[in-house]
Amino acid sequence: MDTGTDTGTDAVDDAVGDAQARVLGEGGELDRGSLRRMTADATRLLTLADSGQLVIDPDSAKGIAKAYDDMVEEIYWIRVGLLTAGQRPQLGTGPYAGRVSAYQREAADSFRDVIDELETVCRQCARAFRAAADQYVAQEDETARTFRRIEGTV
Repeated sequence: MDTGTDTGTDAVDDAVGDAQARVLGEGGELDRGSLRRMTADATRLLTLADSGQLVIDPDSAKGIAKAYDDMVEEIYWIRVGLLTAGQRPQLGTGPYAGRVSAYQREAADSFRDVIDELETVCRQCARAFRAAADQYVAQEDETARTFRRIEGTV
């Protein structure tokens, strides 16, 4: 019976695949526009899952959600590394040394914003896949109840 909902394959390819494909801008560099699109796609994926328009087999969803959870863990360690990178290195008292030192700090601060956004996206995607798995189970239960009613066993 076709319920009109996506079983996950097409929606995942569209939402997550597009997000991952668009992370990098021209020349392979991460840009703010790509990051905004990726965030919007993750939000869209979560909205689809929460509304029941995206359902995914729980076994598949579990593995994908774990991959996103693992990325969140990696992001934690990157953030720890940024604490060190964001410290202003003592390069001397000359104007050039001061500029290099300031640039080091600004670069780390800028990257920290990107890392925070990536963490949010990964958390949203993990949550979306778990919600899609819950929707799958709910739809399967509803289908089973419907067949039991039809058979008169309820």
